[in-house]
Amino acid sequence: SGWVVAAGEAAAWARLKSLLRFLLWTSALLVLISLPLAGPLARALAPGLGLSETSIAARALLILLPGIAFGVAGSIFAALLNYHRRFVCAALFALAGNALALACILLFAGRIGIYSAAAGVTAGALLLALQWFFLPAAGRREPRATATADTRAEFSRLAGPLAAGIALFNLIPLVERFLSSFLPTGGIALLNYAFKVDWLAYLVLVVPITTLAFPRLADAGAAGDTQKFLGALQLALKGALLALLPAMIFLGIAAPAVIAFLYERGSFTTVHTAGTAAILRVYLFGLPGAAATL
Repeated sequence: SGWVVAAGEAAAWARLKSLLRFLLWTSALLVLISLPLAGPLARALAPGLGLSETSIAARALLILLPGIAFGVAGSIFAALLNYHRRFVCAALFALAGNALALACILLFAGRIGIYSAAAGVTAGALLLALQWFFLPAAGRREPRATATADTRAEFSRLAGPLAAGIALFNLIPLVERFLSSFLPTGGIALLNYAFKVDWLAYLVLVVPITTLAFPRLADAGAAGDTQKFLGALQLALKGALLALLPAMIFLGIAAPAVIAFLYERGSFTTVHTAGTAAILRVYLFGLPGAAATL
């Protein structure tokens, strides 16, 4: 949005395409470097797991890693669709990606077990990369910028603090998994079950509000209109917190009933429900912070 204000739509697209090319090559290189390190990474991140569990995690990681490169592209294209106010298109792609992941589990779980979920996530990420073809056609036809070094330098200057913040934010679940790998069998699973319910409230109530606010924030920020930017930011924060408060109260009170309704079948027993509900109640306290972060 800053490039659009400073240099116009055509120049912004030219610079963006050069930056996209750089990011895609960088992420692909990261994947190639990480593939032979899947085993050591699994052991380092969850040292408390047994050999068989670590082996499963390493093989699943091998399947998941290519999704990083697709996910980088898909995330940027989704942001561009939202910036151009094509909210429904971005939402439908996200829905289709999840549906594809679910289809992989239903079709292949009997043959390859848990790896069907990993394959589904990677396939869903690949589908998100197709969002490129739903961006404004005029922008997609622009040639790449020639001064790529300047574009990358400006991007690095702006993205550096953001990257550091995101890295710190994502360090929390890594530490959580590291420590929970030393718990009795099933500890990591209960954390994941509780987190999914907690995150569902976040995705349903917070993400739509921030998605709608994003174009207004981007336009105001690029134009230097501080008053308009702060007004949109405060409205989004108030809306997110007002939406979350009743959900937090409901989940805090009804956590065992919600967990039992969603999960308590098969080998998931009332003991697991009680443990997951207790974890969920702790997670709920972090929802306002997560909402403000987004």
